[in-house]
Parts: sequence; structure tokens; C-alpha cells
Amino acid sequence: MQETIPQLENEIEELVSRFVEHETKVRSPGIGEVPRHRVFEGDQSAIIRPDGENDDTDFREFSATSRIPSNKILYSTFDEILKYFVPVAEALASHQATMFFEVIDQTTKKTGNIIDWKGNPLSFETILEALEKVQIDFDEDGKPSMPTMVISPSMRPKIEELMSDPKRPEFERKQKEIIEKKRLEWRDREANRTLVG
Repeated sequence: MQETIPQLENEIEELVSRFVEHETKVRSPGIGEVPRHRVFEGDQSAIIRPDGENDDTDFREFSATSRIPSNKILYSTFDEILKYFVPVAEALASHQATMFFEVIDQTTKKTGNIIDWKGNPLSFETILEALEKVQIDFDEDGKPSMPTMVISPSMRPKIEELMSDPKRPEFERKQKEIIEKKRLEWRDREANRTLVG
């Protein structure tokens, strides 16, 4: 059976879309791991918080363009053509990251789940304080699902300094204590869950 042009266009569009989606995730470490789903209608989504509060989030449109010279389309391989879509993925990743951190900032301000370090540098104490404020879940084997810490690339030397700090064993001991406390909180949450049958 001979393929028609519309079928071929649809297949190419699907391949390009998957490529851009993959490349966007690669360029969004951490953010690319956040579960997502497509919403086919409407202009916002809502999360119903455990306290019953309805938290609406408006959708935002992101767009990016790429121009491919016609001679490249005619005389290049498909993989060479896909490279023209890398800037699209980079732009989308940048838009997503900006929105992601804006929403987190708004939510943490609203809930009061903010730690003001008052200009102090990153330290073991500030990390422990942050860990105290987050909810940690555990898998069926009891392994904690630890939060992801997103930092600026300029913070890398400070993290490396902390990793070799002589106070690290004390930090790790306190971290384990917090995780055990979080494990008990998780067990209580699980025990109090309403099971739907």
C-alpha cells in the first residue's frame, strides 16, 4: 500500500514532536522528571490540597521556532534536519524552567514553606532546616524518596566544600534522625489514609 503525503506528514510531525520533547527533558534536569500529562481542553488545571483547598494554575503557552533552509530539507538526512529543532527544545526548556520556579515560588510563599537564609551561605544547618520542612514518602521497601535540591551552577564549589567538611559525619547523623522522624510521619499518614474499595 502506498503512503499518502498526509500520512507521511503526520509521521514526520510525530517524530519531530517526540524528538523535541526528549531534547527538552534532557535540557531540564530535575524538571524533566516531574510527571506530566496532556490536557486536551480548558485553560487551567487544579490541585485539591489535603486540607480541601482548591489550587488553580492557569495554562501558559510556550512557543519557539526554527527555520530550515529548503536545500537542507532536500539534501540532508532526517537526523541532520532534526538538529535544527535543538534550539526549539532549548527555548522550551528555558520557558518551562522559568514557569516551574515561578509556580514553586508562589506556592511556597502561599503556604509559608519558605526558609529565609538572610544572606547566609548554604550550610549543613540550612540543608537540615529545609529537610525538616518537606514531606518525604517511602517506597514499599522503606527507602525514602528524597527531595531534589536544585541549585545554581555557581553553588557547585560550595557543595564540593561541604562534601569534604569535617562536620559531614555529624550532618549525616542528624539527616538520618530527620529521615527516621519523616518515616514515622509517613507511617501515620499511610495508616490514616481512607482506602477506597
